[in-house]
Amino acid sequence: MGLFDNILSKKPAQTSATEKKSDSYSAFAPVGKGNLSLPFVQKEYRMGEMVMFGQANTYPQLLTQLYYSSPLHSSICNFKVNAVNGGGDTFDDLLLTAQQKIELKFIKRILKSKDLSSKIAIELILHGRFYIILKIEKGRVVGAKHITSDKVRKGIDGCSYYVGFDFATSSKATKYREWSVDCEDGEYMYAYEQYSVGQDFYPIPSYTSAANYIYLSGELSNLQKANLQNSIFPSLVIKFPKKIETAEEKQAVADTINNLKGSSEAGKVAVFSANGVEMLPIIDTIQPNDNDKLFREQHDIIVEQICFAHTIDPILMGVRTTGALGNGSDIKQAYVIFEKNIVMPLRDSIEAIINDLISINGLPNVYSINNFQIINEKIIEVDEDTQSLIDKISLLPPILQSQASQAVANDIISNLIGKKTAQ
Repeated sequence: MGLFDNILSKKPAQTSATEKKSDSYSAFAPVGKGNLSLPFVQKEYRMGEMVMFGQANTYPQLLTQLYYSSPLHSSICNFKVNAVNGGGDTFDDLLLTAQQKIELKFIKRILKSKDLSSKIAIELILHGRFYIILKIEKGRVVGAKHITSDKVRKGIDGCSYYVGFDFATSSKATKYREWSVDCEDGEYMYAYEQYSVGQDFYPIPSYTSAANYIYLSGELSNLQKANLQNSIFPSLVIKFPKKIETAEEKQAVADTINNLKGSSEAGKVAVFSANGVEMLPIIDTIQPNDNDKLFREQHDIIVEQICFAHTIDPILMGVRTTGALGNGSDIKQAYVIFEKNIVMPLRDSIEAIINDLISINGLPNVYSINNFQIINEKIIEVDEDTQSLIDKISLLPPILQSQASQAVANDIISNLIGKKTAQ
C-alpha cells in the first residue's frame, strides 16, 4: 500500500522526547548493523571517567535482547541455570554458635538468598559479571540490592562503578566505589567479574562468538510470520484512472480497503462502481518473496553454532544433528562433559560469591550447592566419591555402562533406605 500512503495514512503521532530516549537503551530496541560478536571497548572511548561498552555504550542491552529474541539461546541459558541449581542449596550451620546462627538468618534475609543463586547464575551466563550494592554499617552488611549487569559500567580507574538507565544518550549515573574490607559506613558496589582474554574492563561471554547466529535465530520467526501473512493475505496495488482529490473520495477509498484487510475480514466481497468500465480501478496482486528459503537452508548451521558457542551438545537440548548416528548413551556422555565444563565451574563461582557476601558479617563459609546426577532417569543427590565413580563409568564402553550405572544406583538407593531406617 506504499503508493497510497498519502491517502490511507493518518498523521503520525508525535513521539515524546522520553520515548525517543528510551529507544536508545531499551532491551527491545532495533539491532543495528555490524558484527554483533565484537563490541568496541577501549579505555580512550569513554564518557567522562566511565568506560563505554560497545559502539553506542549499549552492548549489554544487546546481550539481554538476544536472550529474549532467540528461543534456542534462551533455552540453553535457562537449562544451564536449572542444571546449576537443580540440586538445591544448603547453609550448613551445625558448627555455628547461637549468635552466628542469628547473624546467618539475618544476612540470608538481607541477601534474599532464596532467589540469589538463580540471579547470579543467569547474570554470569549472559554477561559474565554480577553486581550487588551493599549498605555497610560498622563493618556489617545491613542492606543489599541486586543490580543487573546491563545497568552497570566501569570507571577508568578500575575500582569505581556507574549505575544508570540511559547510557546511550546521557552521562547521568550514580557512582559507587568497589567494596573492600576497610570501607567505612556507606553504600558500595560488590562486583564479581569473570576473566576474559584481552579485556581489562568488561568480561565478554564466550557465547557472543555466535551472536550473529543468535540474532538470525530470533529473526527467523519474524520473517516466517511476515511471509505467511503476505502469502495468505496478498498485498495489493490499486490503480485509479483519475487522481483522487476530494476528502470524501479519499475517505471512501480508505474505508473500503481497511474493511477488507486482515484475517477477520477474509471472504468479503468488494464492490467498486464508476461511470464507465474505463473508470473502474485496476487491482494487481504483489507476490511475496521466498527469502524464507535462505533461513531454512541455514537452520542447521545456526543451531550448531549457537550450541558450540555455549559448549553444549545439541542432543541435550533435544536436537539431533542431521545424519549423526548414536544411541541412548550419547546423552549421558554429553551431560557428563557439559557438567564438568559448564555446571561445576558455575557452581563454584556462585558458592564463592555467596560465601564472600556472608563472610563480610564475620561468618565462615557455610553455603554450598547440592550436587545431583541423573542415573537411569532418576535424579539422585551424590557425594564426591560417588561422583568420581560415575565419571569413570561414563568412560566405559556403552555395553558396560548400563550395568555399572544400575549397580551404582542400587547402592545409593540402598544407602538412603538404610539411613532412613536408622533414623
